[in-house]
Parts: sequence; structure tokens; C-alpha cells
Amino acid sequence: MLPRRKRSGGPQTEEGKKATSRNALKTGAYSSLIILPGENEDDFRALEEQFISDFSPRDIAEAAMVRNLAVITWKKLRVEKLEHAGLIRKLHEPFELPEYFKVQFDFEGHAQEKVLGLARVTEADHLPDWKLGFQLLRKFSKQGATVKELDQLKNDAPLVFELLFLAAKDLGAENDGHLAWSKMQVKNHLNEKYDFITNFSEKFIKKYKEQEWVLDHFDALKSIVVQIQEHRLLKFIQFNSAQRVYDDLDRSFYKTLSELRRHQQWRRDMQAIDVVPIEDDE
Repeated sequence: MLPRRKRSGGPQTEEGKKATSRNALKTGAYSSLIILPGENEDDFRALEEQFISDFSPRDIAEAAMVRNLAVITWKKLRVEKLEHAGLIRKLHEPFELPEYFKVQFDFEGHAQEKVLGLARVTEADHLPDWKLGFQLLRKFSKQGATVKELDQLKNDAPLVFELLFLAAKDLGAENDGHLAWSKMQVKNHLNEKYDFITNFSEKFIKKYKEQEWVLDHFDALKSIVVQIQEHRLLKFIQFNSAQRVYDDLDRSFYKTLSELRRHQQWRRDMQAIDVVPIEDDE
């Protein structure tokens, strides 16, 4: 019978034990099991290394628990990202008919979905730009525009001016300058001539009439948008399972952390040397 081979027992030095625990934690098979498509494995490894640095595992049991802490934290971060993405997506979805029915407001014949949609995307900082643009274009629609007035439109209402520029570009006149624009005559499909600035202004006012109405009732419409979104947020929170998953992961994290600390204390106790004083025989 062959003698039983004595096991080596693994590394004996502290440095050897630390190296072994690091190898266990850095094995590719471990990390690849929790990295989902679209996630960055380097980010997980960086998180993992931070846990190793913080807890300095000395044996395979500690290494496994430290790795588990990193995995749980990674999953918690994933849940946070998914919850945030889901909430943002829900808040930006088009409003539905039942949501409109709850609104008590006189829309004066304008389509609710259109004006509320415009109110959602219109920034408060852009109100002066839009209002001045409408003011100038109403004037242009009646008497055309001077170079000075076009300069004012460009400087003080750049959002509206950009639309005028695109109209000029469609005619191949984007580089002709404001003087040329103010005098430019174009022909329609009937070969009839009309003033470029006047015609653009008339079309703009007609096309963006809902936008102008939104500007006049902006605060009230924004308030309605906020109310609908707050209601959506409340429903999202009530039926959101992500928080329960996060809470479960949180409990698992602190349970593992407690087990790790108990194990580390046990290891320290096992390594402690009792010093018993020796009495002199005198």
C-alpha cells in the first residue's frame, strides 16, 4: 500500500495567502458570470479590487466573502441604473388619453396632446427668444424686414432665425446676407413673385400658432405637465419591484459583511498566543 500523501496545506506565509486569495477573486470565470451584455468588465474588476484593498482577505473563505460583497454591490448598481432608466423612460412617454381626461383646463380649441407636448419640450429659458421672434415676424409679415431688423432677429431670437436661415438655404441663398434677403423675390409654382421674408413670416405664424399659444399659457401648461408626471412617478413607485430587489441585495450585503467580520475575528483569535507568566522557584 502506498503511503498517503501529506497535503501541503497551501501557502503558509501571509504574502502567499494574500496572493492565493487574489487569484481566487480575479479568476475570469468568476467575473464573467455576472457581467451582462452592455456592462464593462473593467468597471467590475476595479470595484472588486477596491474591496480587496479595503478588506485584505487572508484565506479562501475571506476571499469568497469579499468577492460576494463586490458582486452584490455590482448588482445593486445595476438595479439603480435600470430603475433610473425605467423612470426616465416612463416620464418621457407620450401622454395617454386617460391622463388628458383628468386635466381641468380650457385649451380654447387647441389639441391637448399637441400643446402639452410642446409645453414639455419648450425650455423656460427659450421663452424670450420665441416671444420676440413671433413679435418680429408678425411685423415682417405685413411690411417685410430691414437689415437692422434681421440682425436683431439673429442676435435676440436665434432659434427663430435658424428656421429663417434654413428656408434661405433651401433656396440656395444662405450666404447672400441680410441685405439680399430683405430684397429677395422668389417665385411659386404658378410663377408668381412674392417677397421672401414676408412669405416666410406668414407661413411661420400659421405653422407655429400652437407654439405661440403655449408661450402665452406656458406656466399653466407646465404645471399640468408636472402634475401628470408626478402621478406617473407615484404609480411607478407603487408598482416598482426594483426597490424590493435592491432591499434584498442590501440585506444580503450586510449579512455577508457580518459573516466576514466574524471570520476575520475568529482568525485573529486563532492566531493569538496566550502568554502565561512563569513563577520563579525561590
